[in-house]
Amino acid sequence: MNKIYKINITILSLFALFFATQTFAASPFDRTSIFCSEWNEIDAKISSKITERETMFETKKENRMTDLGSKWTEIDAKREAKRLEADTVLSTQIASLNTKATTDAERQAIAKYETSVKNALETRRLAIDEIIQDYRSNINIAIENRNEIAGSAVDEFKNSVNSAISEISIQCENDVSTRDIRENLRSAMEQARENLKNTIKSQDPKTSIEMYEIESAEKMKIIQEQFRNSLELARIELKQAFE
Repeated sequence: MNKIYKINITILSLFALFFATQTFAASPFDRTSIFCSEWNEIDAKISSKITERETMFETKKENRMTDLGSKWTEIDAKREAKRLEADTVLSTQIASLNTKATTDAERQAIAKYETSVKNALETRRLAIDEIIQDYRSNINIAIENRNEIAGSAVDEFKNSVNSAISEISIQCENDVSTRDIRENLRSAMEQARENLKNTIKSQDPKTSIEMYEIESAEKMKIIQEQFRNSLELARIELKQAFE
């Protein structure tokens, strides 16, 4: 499940790598005038690539949420099918017991047994639904928090890129050598990329999700134990009525 929620850090990290590659390839000559004269074209390519990668990132994020919703819907459908099956099994069992009942006391015991089992089923179902709802709510919150922080990190990354780009114009005006301009840009891009990667990695919801899964499993275990105890008590009372 965790794979669904994982942010694609690789895609984001490729931003800076692309910038450096495109910039360094823009001019094979170590001449500031040529580099600076071509800078507007390079800048446009960088801006276009940022938009392209950002759109791709948002699309993947939306697809992950859609996939998660579809998976939960599928799980809900299977759970509902099992509940209907359990109801059918109980009805069949009650019908079979009634064919064996020969006294009013036995028939009353069967009716009581049916009520007890139905109550136990309903109690378990309500408890399970609540556990699942809490689990999914916590998962959504963790994902939303991660996305919010990731979005802020991407914005900060873009600000760093824009700042580095602005410096290019200043350096060109001051006749800074092409080699120094490239080195300054490379250093700024690497720092921006590292900051982005570290921020997103630090907010990986995997630990939180695993904690929620453990908590939910423990709660489910308690609910199932209570359900088994209720069924066992109902069976004992029914058996005594037929002795």
